[in-house]
Amino acid sequence: MAFPERIKALRLRRGLTQQQLAFFVGVSQTAVAAWENGKRAIPRGSHLLSLGEALGFDAKELFGMEKSKQGGSAAEVRLLAAFRALSEDHQRMAVKLIEALAQ
Repeated sequence: MAFPERIKALRLRRGLTQQQLAFFVGVSQTAVAAWENGKRAIPRGSHLLSLGEALGFDAKELFGMEKSKQGGSAAEVRLLAAFRALSEDHQRMAVKLIEALAQ
């Protein structure tokens, strides 16, 4: 499977939309779509690391070299993507709410 198809398959396996993945990685939804259709080069640096974190792979898995045994659950990834889309004030409120729920 080529790089663009691999990104899309991993995203769908996690139950993420392109917009959710974009928020998590720190790029636009258009960038994610371009990665998935092969119109944009492979992300580099922090974007590649964030992509790996969001999709639960390391760079070797993305390029088809091996399976990763790490990465958060799909729910954790969706939660973090939503959290990153919040304003700083709303992020503070979300942290307080989650801490209260965890007690």
